[in-house]
Amino acid sequence: MAARQAAYERCHHRARRGPPPTVPPTVPPGGRAGVSAQAARAHMTIGEVIGLLRAEFPDVTISKIRFLESEGLIEPARTPSGYRKFTRADIERLRFILAAQRDHYLPLRVIKERLEARDRGDVPGPAHSPRRLRTLVAADAGADEAGFSLPADPGRPAT
Repeated sequence: MAARQAAYERCHHRARRGPPPTVPPTVPPGGRAGVSAQAARAHMTIGEVIGLLRAEFPDVTISKIRFLESEGLIEPARTPSGYRKFTRADIERLRFILAAQRDHYLPLRVIKERLEARDRGDVPGPAHSPRRLRTLVAADAGADEAGFSLPADPGRPAT
């Protein structure tokens, strides 16, 4: 059994990060062992997570979630039998990762740094820093001067 576990850890890179957290089984009084109804609602399977995120992120797959886990970006809890169980916090973390990739084209290294900063309680700068806004305004003005008309921004007052 120990050799099998060692092979699993080598394959799934668990040795460098330690074992993943587990979902503690509960035994209701006079009942059988298993996950309580409340805990079952609080933890979702990987398939349920895909179903939840598919509308917002159509190209998310089970293998992508497994890859993000292997890269250390998410660490879902595991049942004693090894199934992944995702909490609301895990799902919000996944949303952050997927949105950062889709909307900002950030590499995983940068996303991981931002997640670590969030975990430490560091508040990252605003998404639209003054420098970024100046760049966008300059690009907009340059396009107007060159004779290009940009589509109207519904959130921006007409000039």
